Amino acid sequence: MNALAVAPAMEPEITSAAESQVVSTADIAALAYHLWQDRGCPMGSPEKDWFRAEELLTAHVPEAGQ
Repeated sequence: MNALAVAPAMEPEITSAAESQVVSTADIAALAYHLWQDRGCPMGSPEKDWFRAEELLTAHVPEAGQ
């Protein structure tokens, strides 16, 4: 019996252009960390840097329906 006939296809996952432009939480976290450092590493309000990073990264990502 041929092994290829039994094994499922191992093709790479294909994503649309819109799906490939989704911002990951890792990207947001990395930018938020840099923003925090730029502000002098203040204590408290980590959400300020997170939301700013999210805003900056998603500003140029088109909506899924566009």
